[in-house]
Amino acid sequence: MNSLSFPEDFLWGVATSGHQIEGNNTASDWWAWEPGKIEGGLTSGRACDSWNRYEEDYATMQSMGLNAYRMGIEWARVEPRPSMWDDEAFARYEAMMESLSEKGIAICLTLYHWVLPKWVADQGGWENPATCDAFLRFTEEVVTRLGKYPLLWCTLNEPNVYTMFSYVTGEFPPEKRSLKAARTVTRHLLTAHSGAYSIITDSLGGSDKHKGPLIGIAHNMTDFVPASPGRLDRAISQYQARAWNSSYIKALATGVMPRPFGNGKPIPDLAGSFNYIGLNYYSRRTVVFRLNGISNGFSKEVYPEGTRFNDFGWAICPEGIYNCLLELGVLKVPVYITENGTADAKDTIRPRYIIEHLREVRRAIGSGVDVRGYFHWTFQDNFEWRAGYTQKFGLFGLGPADPELERTPRRSAEMYARIARANGITEDIIKEYLRE
Repeated sequence: MNSLSFPEDFLWGVATSGHQIEGNNTASDWWAWEPGKIEGGLTSGRACDSWNRYEEDYATMQSMGLNAYRMGIEWARVEPRPSMWDDEAFARYEAMMESLSEKGIAICLTLYHWVLPKWVADQGGWENPATCDAFLRFTEEVVTRLGKYPLLWCTLNEPNVYTMFSYVTGEFPPEKRSLKAARTVTRHLLTAHSGAYSIITDSLGGSDKHKGPLIGIAHNMTDFVPASPGRLDRAISQYQARAWNSSYIKALATGVMPRPFGNGKPIPDLAGSFNYIGLNYYSRRTVVFRLNGISNGFSKEVYPEGTRFNDFGWAICPEGIYNCLLELGVLKVPVYITENGTADAKDTIRPRYIIEHLREVRRAIGSGVDVRGYFHWTFQDNFEWRAGYTQKFGLFGLGPADPELERTPRRSAEMYARIARANGITEDIIKEYLRE
């Protein structure tokens, strides 16, 4: 493997979400739901205590040479009760963004990362069309108070993952298993996105989408391939790729969400409601056809000989990110890798994982995809939803049982810092971190 350089002004960052790192998000639906549901018996609790320790974390990012940070704003913190805005919470978020700006770290702000205020969830959550209106009021408040800070706005994080886990497989709150409900939720999420796009654009950018703020979603994509050249395996891999990957791309481009998660009816103002797209990529799925239900995708996952896995059991496939980037390239807008990383407590997989995936990102750039930044998931070990603290995605290790919550740098943190400072992967980095 040869050295790789990236375009000038490329963003090198890390990605986080509020509920997973801030701690004590007590007015949220997840906080109420977690007891007895989380692997390992713990709840989000104080998480990484980033609500109080953000300054030291940002200083560490600056020392690493990072120039971007993807963060979330927790709706439940700033509106814990209907129309009751928490000025102190907004002031804390402004202090965070001011600190990042002073350090020369560009902000990608996520408005919705799976967590609702409990009062919204109690009123039906995303099944209730009134949630769209409430989300737009929240967006207006955020733009009014904090709009001068973000470079990138991410309205929704992985709407496909949220809808699948919350309304099809029933693993996340509200634990429903209803394709009908999933279609309703998908429509409302995309309606909320298009409305938020209009609010942000009208407030901050005027009518020219090419000169205003960058607004999009973070779209989770998986590289689906058939286990055999047989007709059924090919058909099911194509079906899953359409349902999981391309249906959302098509919806953003045309305003119509196709089945199975859409009803084929236009969503007002959705078409073209983005001027960048975020890619969250982790893994490839090699599938065979099985009549085992829609929650399993009518398939079984198999693993070719030589497949590598992370601690979560996800198959590692760097070339998959290249394939997904090519698919996003047809949108003809800037692309940012809004999440990419791996669960690896021993940090024996992560250095190679990062380098090999960045190689494929650079290959996509060479193929004409306008990739402008990479946000590694994540900065430090955090609360990984239902998996709790059992899966370690951080460049920095952190244990919830540690009373000091000390951030312990892993070898991959040093490597990623060197990549960011060099704006690429040097021969020395390759020799040091890819040696067997």
